[in-house]
Amino acid sequence: MPLPLFPFPRQPAASPAAGAPCATTFAQPTAVLDTACRRLTLIGASCLDDAIAFYGPLIGRLRACLDRRSRDAFDVDIALSTVDMGSEKMLFALFDTLHEGALAGNSIAIRWQRQGTDRRCKWFFDTLRERFPLLRFTDCADHA
Repeated sequence: MPLPLFPFPRQPAASPAAGAPCATTFAQPTAVLDTACRRLTLIGASCLDDAIAFYGPLIGRLRACLDRRSRDAFDVDIALSTVDMGSEKMLFALFDTLHEGALAGNSIAIRWQRQGTDRRCKWFFDTLRERFPLLRFTDCADHA
């Protein structure tokens, strides 16, 4: 059963600048890869001491899931309240894997939950959408 995405933790009014440390020294997001339902959920803050150690195995499992079946639907729900620079780089690698899956014929839909006032998160979303045109992005901004 997928995790509910709202409400997700609010971040401070001023978003951290790119590469700035998170308010906490370590915050690991919740990542659920449901291969039977073909769904990936990432929720919480991603401020990791070693982003490669967290995202590397997840990307490997995701790649294996996408390689098993092509021409099928795959859903991604993202509600990351904070992302540090190391996590940002690994998220690009994760989206690269999703894009490869789309090139193989999978239909991949991304639902991006974010605070509507978070300009950095909006920039990151827009950058991913431009870089990976085969992925279907939906911006689910919370303007409350």
